[in-house]
Amino acid sequence: MKTKPRNKYGYINFNLLVPEKYVETLINEKREITYSFLAAIGVFTFILLIMFYRNATRSQFLAEARREASAIVDGSIDAIVGLNLEGELTSVNNTAERLLSISKVTALGKLAKDVEFLSKLPIHTYVTDIQSSKSQIKDELSEQFDETTLHYAISVSPVFSEHNTLIGLALIIRDITKEKDAEIKVKRLNTELEAKVRKRTQALAEAKDDAIKHSDIKSAFISNISHELRTPLNGVIGTLNILKREELSDKSRNLVEMMELSASNLNLLINDILDLSKIEAGKLDLNLKTINLQLLIEKLVESSAIRAFDKGLNVYLDTSDLNCENVKTDPLRLTQILNNLISNAIKFTDKGYIKVIVSSERISEDTHNLKVNVQDTGIGIAPSTQGQLFDAFQQASTAISEKFGGTGLGLSICKQLCQLMDGDISVSSTLNQGSVFTFNIKVRCSGENSQVTEKCYENKAILVASSNPNIWEVLDKTISLQGGIVSTCSMAEIGAHKSKAFDYVFLDYEDDTTNNIGSIIEVLSENSQSAQFITLHQPGNPLPKGIASKVSQITKPVTQTELVQVAGYEVPKSDPLYLLSETSGFELSDDVIEQLKGCTVLIVDDNEINIEVAKGALDELPINILTASNGRDSIELLNHFNTSEKQINCILMDCQMPILDGYQVCEKIRTGKAGESFIDIPIIAMTASAMAGEKEKCLAVGMSDYVSKPIEAVKVLEKVVKWSLSSYEGQSKAIPLAGNKLKEEKLWDREQALARLLNKEVLLNKICEVFVVKAPIKVQELIEQHKKGNSEEVRQIAHALKGMCGEISANKLRELFSDIEVIAEKGNLDIGAQLVTIEQMIPRLVEDIARQLGKL
Repeated sequence: MKTKPRNKYGYINFNLLVPEKYVETLINEKREITYSFLAAIGVFTFILLIMFYRNATRSQFLAEARREASAIVDGSIDAIVGLNLEGELTSVNNTAERLLSISKVTALGKLAKDVEFLSKLPIHTYVTDIQSSKSQIKDELSEQFDETTLHYAISVSPVFSEHNTLIGLALIIRDITKEKDAEIKVKRLNTELEAKVRKRTQALAEAKDDAIKHSDIKSAFISNISHELRTPLNGVIGTLNILKREELSDKSRNLVEMMELSASNLNLLINDILDLSKIEAGKLDLNLKTINLQLLIEKLVESSAIRAFDKGLNVYLDTSDLNCENVKTDPLRLTQILNNLISNAIKFTDKGYIKVIVSSERISEDTHNLKVNVQDTGIGIAPSTQGQLFDAFQQASTAISEKFGGTGLGLSICKQLCQLMDGDISVSSTLNQGSVFTFNIKVRCSGENSQVTEKCYENKAILVASSNPNIWEVLDKTISLQGGIVSTCSMAEIGAHKSKAFDYVFLDYEDDTTNNIGSIIEVLSENSQSAQFITLHQPGNPLPKGIASKVSQITKPVTQTELVQVAGYEVPKSDPLYLLSETSGFELSDDVIEQLKGCTVLIVDDNEINIEVAKGALDELPINILTASNGRDSIELLNHFNTSEKQINCILMDCQMPILDGYQVCEKIRTGKAGESFIDIPIIAMTASAMAGEKEKCLAVGMSDYVSKPIEAVKVLEKVVKWSLSSYEGQSKAIPLAGNKLKEEKLWDREQALARLLNKEVLLNKICEVFVVKAPIKVQELIEQHKKGNSEEVRQIAHALKGMCGEISANKLRELFSDIEVIAEKGNLDIGAQLVTIEQMIPRLVEDIARQLGKL
């Protein structure tokens, strides 16, 4: 302690004694304050350092980004100009310097209106629009430079601050002169191309008109030439038919048959050429009929097989995969295709076999895809010529044409017929090994395969003795489907099976090289006493008398129908079976002949030979025949008969005649110019025209019926009888024709319906009772909807009636309703003819069913 007594300083020392712990506490407190202060200074310094680092890093990043952006902007091929809202330049890139002819230093702060290029742009408008919309603006500028027009695309984008405040805008200016020039060039080229297209289209239209004109000329030529060809051919064939009825010596008859064969071959050749022309002209119509497909194919193959057997070939038919029986198709064209393929197979095969495999596959409720394979082991076809095989007038090679003959039309016609029937045809062949022709067409199936109601070989033991694996395959597949258990062996190996018992034994007669078939039967009979022995043999190769009485016989090729029949089952008759050639004679009952007495038929034709042929076809009838050589003479003759009140019952009218043709004559008759009494006289057209639509043309002018030349005596006879009786006073109307017999048409097949229902009589009666009540009501609904023009309702009702008729096997009516359904489905209601027939048949059918039910 310092003191100042009497102006002199002195010191007094005080010693204060305190506890040591207290002193340490004071020291620690000061130390802590010091450390805390130092720590605070350290933290603060650290934070400052971090902030400084971050700021330095951000500044560096921004600098780098700015340099990168500047480099990108400066390196852009587009001119980029920055402006503030007052229209002052804030930045320009290198491209903009060149475009604006201004440096970056002098550009900054300069008004856009003071820069020549920018003064042409509505900068003020851009600023206003950007402020209101704050979205990008697109614009274009064109300027003339010397003799060149320069085009620029202007893109104006808003520039925002960090606070999303609009602070300026960026102009991106691109030189699009090349693009514009290219666009102008493209437009010019398009204009030139469109002009060329218009010119070419006009040329094509003119070419199309010329083609149609030439097609019409060709069609007319074909129609005319077919008439010119068929007219003399009609005379030849008709004269031969008449000549065959005379008493001839064997030599003369042989010559007549040779002439008839040559005339038939000529007729087939003419038909091939005309068929091809009709197909090309689109004037070939399909004539759809309901047929038994199984029987049709079997008969076709059987008839063709005779020629194959004569050449030493084997023929096999496999229909085990055919799943539809009664189908609706064009039987004539199907026959034409199949006959052509089989004939070709026989022609080009010298050894081996021909095999026909038929199958079908359901593709919709009532539509099946019919597939037919025709295999042969003939000369085969080189791959290089297979592509042109289906072209007209083409054959595999000139050597084949010279050796085997032919026109090269058959396969071309087959292909086009297949396509017309919604199918196609193809070939697979190996040279010197054989060929497989495959065609498929669509058919409408009216019932599953129903030859038998139960499996006819169920659990039966079958032995097939043959060295031919094809016979094994066909019999094994067919019999196995019928429930049989098949064993196979050769005739030489048959002794190994003598200890086994068999129900049926099939023996290949041609495989019995030792003529020991009698001994074989005796050996097998020891353990198979009840076995039925069936021989398989070619036609014209009869069994020895001692053997024939011990066995059943099947003629090759083996068919499914014969296998069913040999097992003791009756195959239901399936009508109608349509074949290409119908050879059975036309039979007239005594009653019909009596009714025809006194009838008069007028034949009108400008060709005397044709008149004689027609007269010869009718010479069996007790009728009077008048003739006229042209249309005018026929009108005069009818007028004469009209005044004399004599009756003419029917007219056979040639369509193409001088002075007045058949169409003109018919129109005059129907308008009463041949007399009032002959306005409704039946007129049967006779025409040699080959073109489709000829029948419709005849019916359209008022003719009653139609026959084509060369005329067939049976067809002319049928139609003359039918129409003469329909008009003959005091006599009954035309007698319905079924096949070649004059008999009552069967309205429904009760036995077939009963078989379909597994012989359940009570169930059939219930179905019939429902039909009797509902069918007439449905038919009236159909007629009413037809009058109203409602095609969809007509289709639905026809579909229902088709099903009802199918349930009771009223097949004719079912076919009619099926036709109506198909027609109505296309929006067409031209079903008047079908409705007339239905209105006549339904009451008779209902009456017949009710009578059988005991309701009448």
